[in-house]
Amino acid sequence: MKKLLVIIFSIIFSFCGCVVTKKEVETKNCFNSSKCYVKIVLPKFAAQEIEIKALEFEKRKKNVKFIFKRIEDDTNYRFNVLNEILNNNVSAFFVHGEMDAKFFKDLIKPFKNVENLTVKFKETEGFKLAEYFSGVFVNIEKLNSMGVSEKNLSSLEWFLNSCKKAGGRDVVCFGEDISSLVCSLGFKEGIISDEFKEIFKLINKKDQNLNIKLLKEDKLFYIGSSRFLNSEIFGEGERKLKCLPLPVCGNKNILKEEDVFCLNKNITKEEEKNLMEFLNLVKIKSKAKHNLKKSETQNMPLGLKREINFCFKKLKEKNISFDEFKNKVKKQYEKGMGLEF
Repeated sequence: MKKLLVIIFSIIFSFCGCVVTKKEVETKNCFNSSKCYVKIVLPKFAAQEIEIKALEFEKRKKNVKFIFKRIEDDTNYRFNVLNEILNNNVSAFFVHGEMDAKFFKDLIKPFKNVENLTVKFKETEGFKLAEYFSGVFVNIEKLNSMGVSEKNLSSLEWFLNSCKKAGGRDVVCFGEDISSLVCSLGFKEGIISDEFKEIFKLINKKDQNLNIKLLKEDKLFYIGSSRFLNSEIFGEGERKLKCLPLPVCGNKNILKEEDVFCLNKNITKEEEKNLMEFLNLVKIKSKAKHNLKKSETQNMPLGLKREINFCFKKLKEKNISFDEFKNKVKKQYEKGMGLEF
């Protein structure tokens, strides 16, 4: 009887077929998968070098994979990040400052203090994944060869004269992000200081893409953030390239801007361990150490940074005037402040 049943089932399966499928399921728990996925949400303006450092880390630890999600830096940033936290197993996410940290406080996990990297907020804490400096980056060798000292760059008048002596606007290039400088120097109630008009007169439309060649060969000054400079450019030390304060509104400080991230409270121990190891590898810094002032961008309303950079691009292309630039930024500031809580 048993043999007869076996024969019958064999005939049935030969006609119907039996297909076995394998379904690969991505799991949150690193211990249950061959790879540990560390997912990080960051704004679009974050330096690409973070991903480069992640690739270096992955080569050293084959079982770790970093996944980065870039989100538009606008008034919807918090809600887009919230969606990633709740639905896409994010390990860590970028916060603009105290207001962002307050918004996400119930979703943030405390972590053990990391020397020189921990950022304390009133109700929670984060960590610095990177820090950048903004101001006037000067090719010191070229400056000295002109018989000009860096002391001659301490006032707006002297700085403009030095530019003129060196060749005018052709010796100056601008970065893609000047929001730190605008928000931190003479910026009151959304109004940009008119002294920036003199600085922006040096804008040269053809300098849309900044690279090492521009700084090392035919450019004397770069105005902006080290965020958009390849870190290798600092390898030769301050003898070649140095960051100085932008001389507007009586400023005597180099601006320091930090990229601060917080941990998702649902992060696994393995993800957290790899993320903290990654912090030791990521050291995106310039040589600037003195006369530092923290950037005010972390106190600005969401969307303002994006608006400033967008309007600056339009100004650079000569599609708007400086006064139009000021008015657009002020309107975005007022709109953004109305959305804060």
